[in-house]
Amino acid sequence: MAHYKKQLNPKDFFDRVVNFHHKTDISREGKVDLTEFLNAAPVFFMPVLELRREGLFFRAAMQSSPAAHKAMADDDLRLRSEGKTRAQEDAECNQQ
Repeated sequence: MAHYKKQLNPKDFFDRVVNFHHKTDISREGKVDLTEFLNAAPVFFMPVLELRREGLFFRAAMQSSPAAHKAMADDDLRLRSEGKTRAQEDAECNQQ
């Protein structure tokens, strides 16, 4: 969680934006066109190390409370069968 809290820091976010622009502006014209974005952005958005960390985080979270995760999955299945999203269900609860 510390990793994600650090990313919320405005200075760190700005640094990431500058880094993103630098890595995606392949032509070095100061502007990122659609082709440059499509070629460079996926690697920047999902670096392998960060994906691995997220995988480990979610695996640990699932192992921390398997019953809670099963209940959530069952509830998601119920909502899907009713054609609803969790946001819709929450909105209905708030209206009552």
